[in-house]
Amino acid sequence: MADKIQGLSQKLELPEYVSLFRLDATGIGASVYHFTQSRYEETMIRWQGQDFVPIDVEAEGFEWTGTGPLPTPTLRVSNVNQVFKSLVINHRDGVGAVLTRWRTFRVYLDEEAEADPAEFHPPDVYEVQRKAVQTNRVIEWELSAALDQQAISLPARQVLRDACSHVYRRWDSTIGDFDYTNATCPYQDETRFYKPDNTATANPAEDYCAKIQAACKLHFGANALLPFRGFPGAARVRVR
Repeated sequence: MADKIQGLSQKLELPEYVSLFRLDATGIGASVYHFTQSRYEETMIRWQGQDFVPIDVEAEGFEWTGTGPLPTPTLRVSNVNQVFKSLVINHRDGVGAVLTRWRTFRVYLDEEAEADPAEFHPPDVYEVQRKAVQTNRVIEWELSAALDQQAISLPARQVLRDACSHVYRRWDSTIGDFDYTNATCPYQDETRFYKPDNTATANPAEDYCAKIQAACKLHFGANALLPFRGFPGAARVRVR
């Protein structure tokens, strides 16, 4: 937890809390969805350079005492505007998508007087385990903690200290636009481009990710929660 938000949380009168969600369904062939609870918002809000769309959201069961089994929260989202209809119909009910929930104070959102993208409570990361309800009005998913997976060895992929395993977007010169068909990296900014040496370029055809943590910080911001798939904390093994 960052220092300022920890101190602010101790006050008797708290400013307005904001919950922000990212549902990353790229692993099951869909998109990344950013949204926030419309209970507090009527227009799109921006945080860490990312726009979050207000929709009706109910999230419960995230609390954990630190002992016993990890919680299995429930996420209910409005289906009135059918934002998630394609995800449920075409991508196995959304099962396997990864939900990240951030909680911060409104004063720390982008464009606020005290804007600070580094001030937020530790994020909650869960995976969609089952679609429990689907109607014309609501979709309900049951979640499980990302590390609470039975019969799975950790890590489930090769440990690379300095290399990200995400598939980056590619420039398609035939259509003059980016192709995200096989991309797993959530970077979709079409105004900022970087070369393999991490220098900026105005030419989208030269856009590339060096697949190192420094490149990830350039793309998403030094203080952002990075989607880097490397393991920077892994020790180097010296062979004698």
